[in-house]
Amino acid sequence: MDLLEVGVVLLSLLQGGLMAIDEWVFHRRRGLSWWELWGHPVDSFLYVLPLSVAALASATSGWLAIYLLLCVVSCLVITKDEWVHARECGPGEHWIHSLLFIVHPVVLGGVGTMWMQGEGTVLRRALPVLIVAYASYQILRVILATKKTRPQVNNSFYETLGTRWYDDDTHAIALLRVEARHKLAYVLEMFSKLHMSKSVRVLDIGCGAGFISNPLAAQGYEVKGIDASPHAVAIARSYAPQHARVSYEAQHAYALQESNGSFDVVLMLDFLEHVENPRKAIAEAARVLKKEGILIFHTFNRTLLARLLAVHGMQFVTQECPSHMHVYHLFLKPRELETMANAEELRIGEWRGIRPKLTKAFFWSLWYRRVHPEFAFTFCASLAVGYLGYCGKLKRA
Repeated sequence: MDLLEVGVVLLSLLQGGLMAIDEWVFHRRRGLSWWELWGHPVDSFLYVLPLSVAALASATSGWLAIYLLLCVVSCLVITKDEWVHARECGPGEHWIHSLLFIVHPVVLGGVGTMWMQGEGTVLRRALPVLIVAYASYQILRVILATKKTRPQVNNSFYETLGTRWYDDDTHAIALLRVEARHKLAYVLEMFSKLHMSKSVRVLDIGCGAGFISNPLAAQGYEVKGIDASPHAVAIARSYAPQHARVSYEAQHAYALQESNGSFDVVLMLDFLEHVENPRKAIAEAARVLKKEGILIFHTFNRTLLARLLAVHGMQFVTQECPSHMHVYHLFLKPRELETMANAEELRIGEWRGIRPKLTKAFFWSLWYRRVHPEFAFTFCASLAVGYLGYCGKLKRA
């Protein structure tokens, strides 16, 4: 064993020791976000790839180029969690991460040098095996974490927002505020499509601070907004346009204090993913709908992409995202929502996907972690993340 091989062995042991301290001291002390739980096996997989090339392939110019590319990708990807670390980690853990960021490329450089010189065959073949073993542990940890008690959705933070509902661009509520503009456009489009006059009565379930109810009322519609949060209702009422036909009450969606068949339109926008029993809420909405009334909805699909963006991604767009603002198990697949609607004799009229527009405002928001005033959403064919639609006793569109 020559000096180079000894150096790589020592650096690999140092790296393993640092990873062990990070995992079994700091991670267990503070817990891991889902972003980190899923991201760490990805880091290991991308580390195994260049090591496997050096272990199995001949050191030709072509394979060397591939090796260098994989090394660059691996060294860049391991830094992806710094968004989370900046908020969650203390000085000791930051120091461990700094050392790992230094050791990682040095080990890869040493392995690559041994590979080109035809040395350290046993070590080069042992390293990817060890990393695969560690990645298996990481994947097992993810599996076990998913089997733990499901978290409850956090609806309590709405009580503490105050005027931040309308004027804060660093809180996750700002995303809901800008998305409401697009939901409002969809509601008005459906009103026009289905020839609904301004004499219709609209019930906005889960109205929050009135992002939809108040603009509808300003356009002349008669709107009643209800929400389980008295604080949100108070804010909505304080922002209501003068002399508009809009009222607000604190009510629970499972037991509406409204008469049968008393509304032409019921809105459930960004609501169904916040309740444990959406079937019961839809049944109540159907009860208060008139015979030819419609229910307009928006929610999130239960897909991995929706989990990545709507559960974990929000913390990267805003500086303050309450934990469990969205929880994955409450997301609804379209076929599940359709089954619930059909049980109440409501037929789906249409589905439509929604996603952020990839504009300068979007990337500005990611960089500064503040929601830019021009951050916007757009409709799309895919229902993989969020989707809107309407249902009622209607013919299919």
